[in-house]
Amino acid sequence: MRITQATTTAARPTAHGRRASSAMRTLFAAGGLAVVLGVVLSGVGGSYALWNDSAVVDAGSISTGTPGLEAQWAAGHDDALWQNLLPEESRRQPFTLTNTGDVPMALSASAVAAPGFEVRILGSSCPTSALATSALNGTPTVLLAAAFDTEPVTIAPGAALSGCLEVHVAADAMPASESTFSITIDGRQTT
Repeated sequence: MRITQATTTAARPTAHGRRASSAMRTLFAAGGLAVVLGVVLSGVGGSYALWNDSAVVDAGSISTGTPGLEAQWAAGHDDALWQNLLPEESRRQPFTLTNTGDVPMALSASAVAAPGFEVRILGSSCPTSALATSALNGTPTVLLAAAFDTEPVTIAPGAALSGCLEVHVAADAMPASESTFSITIDGRQTT
C-alpha cells in the first residue's frame, strides 16, 4: 500500500488581482458612505429639491355650521302597506325631510334589504307609477328629484322636502319570503 502526500500552495496574486481587490474595497467603502449619508440626512427632514418655487394664494373662506336632518312619514302611514306584496308588485309611501340645521345639504341615500326585495327613493312627491330610479344598495347614492336628473337634491336650512320611498318585490322572489329593510339618508354640507 502506498500513501502519497500532495501539497498545494496558494498562487500569488497578480497585479490584475490586486487591482480588482482594491476596486472592490473602494466600491464597498463608497456604498457604506452613501448609506451613512442617507441615514444622517433622513433625520434632518425637509426637501432637498434642486429647484423650488413659491406662489401667493388669495385668502379663501371657510364656513361651518350645524347640520340637522329630520325624516317623518306622511300622514296616514301604515306599516301594513308593505305586507302581502306579490312578485313584480311595488308600493310607495311619501315622507318629508326637514333640514333642521343652519347649512344647506346635498342628500344621498342607501338601503339594505333581503334578496328579492328592492328599495328605491326619490327626492320628490310619489308618482302614480313605479319609480324609475335604480334600486338602492348599501353604497350611498345621490338622492335625485327625478329619475334622469344628474344633480343631487339640495335642501336649504329650515326647508322641508317631499320624498317617496318604494319597495318592489322582484319576479324571482321566493314565495312567502319576508324582508326587513333599513334606509339611511345622509346630508353633506354644500355652499
